[in-house]
Amino acid sequence: MVEERYEIRGKIGQGGVGAVYKAYDTQLRREVAIKRVLADELDENNENATNNLLQEATALSSVQHPHICTVYDAGVDDDGPFVVMELINGKTLDEMVERGTLTYEDFREVAIQSQEAMIAAQELNLVHRDLKPSNVMVSWLPSGRFQIKLVDFGLAKFSSKPSLQTIDHGDSVFGSIFFMAPEQFERTALDQRTDMYSLGSMFYYSLTGKYPFDGDTAPQVMASHLQNTVIPLQQVRPDLPIWLSEWVMWHIQKDMDQRPPSAKTALEKFLADEILASQGGMGQTQQMITPTVPLLRKNTTGVVATQPAGNITSPINPLATSAALSNTPVGTSTAPQPILSPNGIPSTSTAPVAIKPAGALRPAPVTSATTSQAAPADAPPTDPPFSYSPPKKQNKTMIIVIASMLIVAIAIMSILLLSANKENEHQETYSRLIKNVEAKFHADEPLPVTKDELDNILTSMTMPSIKDKTGGYYALTIAESKNGNFSPTLETAKFINVSGKNLQDESIRQLLRGIARNPNHDPEAHKVILKYALKHPNKQHSADAILKMKDLADDSYLDDLLAIYDKTDQIATRTSCAQTIAEIIKRSKTKSSISANIIDRYNNASDGDQKLAYLRLLGTTGSEEAEDILYQALQGDDLKLKISASKGLSTSPNLKPFEAMLAVYANEKTESSNRKFRDNIITLLESNSKAPDDKKIEMWTKFIEQSPTVKSQQKVIGRVTGEKSPWATKLLKKIFADPKYSSQIKEHIKKRLEEWSK
Repeated sequence: MVEERYEIRGKIGQGGVGAVYKAYDTQLRREVAIKRVLADELDENNENATNNLLQEATALSSVQHPHICTVYDAGVDDDGPFVVMELINGKTLDEMVERGTLTYEDFREVAIQSQEAMIAAQELNLVHRDLKPSNVMVSWLPSGRFQIKLVDFGLAKFSSKPSLQTIDHGDSVFGSIFFMAPEQFERTALDQRTDMYSLGSMFYYSLTGKYPFDGDTAPQVMASHLQNTVIPLQQVRPDLPIWLSEWVMWHIQKDMDQRPPSAKTALEKFLADEILASQGGMGQTQQMITPTVPLLRKNTTGVVATQPAGNITSPINPLATSAALSNTPVGTSTAPQPILSPNGIPSTSTAPVAIKPAGALRPAPVTSATTSQAAPADAPPTDPPFSYSPPKKQNKTMIIVIASMLIVAIAIMSILLLSANKENEHQETYSRLIKNVEAKFHADEPLPVTKDELDNILTSMTMPSIKDKTGGYYALTIAESKNGNFSPTLETAKFINVSGKNLQDESIRQLLRGIARNPNHDPEAHKVILKYALKHPNKQHSADAILKMKDLADDSYLDDLLAIYDKTDQIATRTSCAQTIAEIIKRSKTKSSISANIIDRYNNASDGDQKLAYLRLLGTTGSEEAEDILYQALQGDDLKLKISASKGLSTSPNLKPFEAMLAVYANEKTESSNRKFRDNIITLLESNSKAPDDKKIEMWTKFIEQSPTVKSQQKVIGRVTGEKSPWATKLLKKIFADPKYSSQIKEHIKKRLEEWSK
C-alpha cells in the first residue's frame, strides 16, 4: 500500500526498532513522514514494536491540536505496520538548546504551546510518558514566529486511572532517564502529573542547557531523581524572574501531590503570575545587576553567579528606586550593595548615595538678597539665574496642525481605551461563564445561557487573548437556551458560516465539535453547516462535520451532500458524503427516487473521475437498476471501472455481490489491483457481520482458497486473525489442520490461537 500511494524520498532518522522516512502522498499531493517498525517479521520484539506503533497512531489520531503532530493514516502492508504522519520541517528542541539556552521570550512560547498541547491530550486522559526535548519539534512560520509540536506518543496510554510504567523485553524502562519522573523508576502508578514532571525537566534543560537530574551513570541519574538532588533554577539563571524559576521548580517535585495537577492548572498559574509580575506584584529578577551570560562557580552551598566587569544589564527594582527617591532605606543588609551610577554602571563605592529628587533640579526664584551674596569657594557650581523671555509669535498654520494632531491622537487613545475596556469586560464575562463548566460537562449537566452569553462564548473561542479555548468547547457542548427562544447549535452554525473565512481551522474544528456533541441537536444547524461545507468542500473539518451528522440526516440533506460530493476533490470529504448518503438511504422511504437521482448524475457525468465517483456511490442505493450498472462495469474491460464498481458493491446491504466480486479478484494477479479488490470484499463481509457463523466460515474459506497469490492469501488470513471470535477460532483451526497451507502461515495461526486461549 505504501509504495503505491507514497513515494519514499529518503530516511529522516532511525532508532532501535523503527525508522522514519520522508515521503510524498501522491493522492493528496503533500509531503508526509512515514514511521515503520524495522524488527524481523518473526522476531518476538516485533509484536511489541508493532503494538507501540499502532498505539501511537490511535493516540495521536484521537488528539487534534496545532501543537501535536497529526496522524493521517495507519495500517499494515507487506513490509509490516506503518503510520503516516505530518512532516514537520524544523529542529528538535534539544538541537535548539545546543545552539544556546532559551531567552525568556522564546521560553514563554515553548511553555505555553507545550502546556496547551498537553491540555488537549489530558482532556482524553492520555498520558504521554516520554516527554523530552528530542520529542519536541520546532518549526518556523511565515510570520517569523516559531511553532512547537509534540511527537512520538509511542509509549502513550489512555488512562482515566493511574497505570504502571511499560517494561520492555529486557526488563528496562522505556524513555529518557534524564526526564523521567521518580514513579517511573519505582514502577508505581503513573498519571498526568508524571508528564508534568517531564515537562518541568524539559523546561529546566531548555533554560540552562543542563539536565536538572544528572550523573555519570544511569544509576546515578536515577538516584538523583529519587533523592530530588537538583540545583534550584534561581541559582543557575539569576537573570530570570523569580516567579518563573519557582514555576519551573514546581513541576519537578518528587512528591506527585506537590506538582501541578494538570497542564491546565500549570498554564493558568503561569499566565496569572506573569500578569501579576507585570503589575509589579512580585519579584522580577533575583538581583538588580546580573550578567547577560552567568559565569558559574561552585561552593559549599551550591552554585552562585559571578559577574564579569562588562556586559552588564541593570533591571530596575521598583522598591529600591522608590526608597532611593525618598532617602529612606528599605530593609537591612550586612553586606554592601552594588550602587548604580547615573549611566547604569556599578559604582566602586559601597557607601550610600543620596539621589536628589527631581524637584531639586529646578532653580529656585532669584532675589536681590540671594544674588548679592558670594558663594563659598568650594561650593558646587550653581545653575544660571532664571530669566523670563516672552514667547515668540507662533505660525497660525503650525498651531492648527499641532492642535489637529493632538485631537486625532486623543480620539485614537479614546478608541483604544474603550476597546481595551470592552475586551476586559468580554473576558470577565467569558471567565464567569466557564468557571465551573468542566464539572458540569463531566456530570452531564446543562449550561443555560442567554443569546448574549452564547455570543460571548463563540467570540471568545476565536480571540487570541483568550487562552482557555477548551472551556469554551465544553460550554458549547452542554449549552442550552435559558429562555428557550433560540438554538445554541443553530447560532453556532450561523457564526461559523458568517465568520468562517476569518477563523483558524482549529477554531472551526472546536466549534463543529461543540455542535456535534451537543445533545440538543438542531437539524437546521446541520443544514447551515452543509452550506459552509459547500463553500469549503476541501477543508478537513468539512469532511468531519458531514460525517458527524450522518445519524440525523434525512432526505432534505441529499441535494447539498451530492453537490459537495460533486464539487470536492478530497477523498476524505467524498468518503464522508458517501457514508452519510448511505445512512440517509437506509432510513429513506423514497429509495427509488434517490437511486434515480444518482444514476442520472452518473450517466450525465462528463468528467472521468466524477463518473467513477458516482459509480462507487451507486452501491449505497441498493436498487436493482443500480446493481445492474455495477455488475456490468465489474465484468467489463476497463480496470478503473471494475475497481470502482467493486467499491460500489462493497457497500451492499447484503452478501449477494460476493460471488461476482470474488470471481474478478481470483483472476487479478497484479498486486496493486488485487489489493483493491481484496479490500472491497473484506468491506462487504465485515459490513454484513450479522450473518450466521457457518455462513461466515464458508465465505471466508472460499475467499482464502481463491486468493490468486500466496501473498494475498496471507493477507486474508491475517485479517481473520485480527478478530477474536468463535467463528474465527474455528476457521483458523480448520486452516491449521489443512496440509496445503505453508508452515509460516501455520506458525502465525498457532501463535494467535495460543494468545486467544490465555
